[in-house]
Amino acid sequence: MINRTKKAFTLLELIVVLLVLGILAAIAVPTFNTVKTNSVKRTALTNAQAIARNANAISASEAGGTTTADHVDTAAEESDATYDTSTNTVSAASGGVTCTSAITIVDDQAVAGAASC
Repeated sequence: MINRTKKAFTLLELIVVLLVLGILAAIAVPTFNTVKTNSVKRTALTNAQAIARNANAISASEAGGTTTADHVDTAAEESDATYDTSTNTVSAASGGVTCTSAITIVDDQAVAGAASC
């Protein structure tokens, strides 16, 4: 009787392992990219909402309490963002991606809209 002891993996076993790892990578990479993109958009929206809140706070500290485009511009500069008065959009960079969000003034309050990147 021949006594064979298994000392290594067969070629078929290695190919199966590589195939399984390839399938897992094909599923994981697009999911990771989607999650990353969504987090950057959420960060941009949060920044725009903070800019709107800061603009409202600036206007509240001044006489009258009416939020203007100048208040939004000041709040954007304090947040390292830019405010375009012609389109009412705030642009801010986050994670190497620049996102914009519309900020409108409704009933003397600045309100941030959805972000796009």
